[in-house]
Amino acid sequence: MSLFHKSRPNHHKAFTALLIGTGVILFWRGLWGLTDLLLFPTDPVLSHLASLVIGIGILSFTHYLVRELM
Repeated sequence: MSLFHKSRPNHHKAFTALLIGTGVILFWRGLWGLTDLLLFPTDPVLSHLASLVIGIGILSFTHYLVRELM
């Protein structure tokens, strides 16, 4: 087996990781942009505070669910 064939799976893994990472970043960028436009668009401070409260609520709820499942 040549050196190229030995390194090929690593290139495939790196490309896949890069592709997945880009997808995750673009997803969060889109979600962040939509939140800025839809959640109190005329009041950025209130929008950020509401996002913070909603995020903490979601994290607390999912932590409770995970703890219950274990």
